Amino acid sequence: MSFLHENASSHTAIIKQRKLADVHFEVLKHATYSPDLGTSKYHVFTNLKKKIKGTNFSTTEDAMSAADDLFATQHPGFYLAGVNKLEQRSRKCNELRGG
Repeated sequence: MSFLHENASSHTAIIKQRKLADVHFEVLKHATYSPDLGTSKYHVFTNLKKKIKGTNFSTTEDAMSAADDLFATQHPGFYLAGVNKLEQRSRKCNELRGG
């Protein structure tokens, strides 16, 4: 299984790297300054933005409820497909940057 995180020091700390190795995760190198790897581009959030576009929520709870409703209706394969796409984009970005 692959794991993608940002290059923040809390994500790259030795203890975290060891734990990921212990659970047999392949850590994908996060390309620096990759706007196409931003979470706002991840398909889960794209669908959420489409659903709530033009909606004015009265409370934070209303907005969270709308998000929960969308997430609850998605087939589990929807999330796996998105993770696979994100992994492919990450690998491509790193290849293009020589990483």
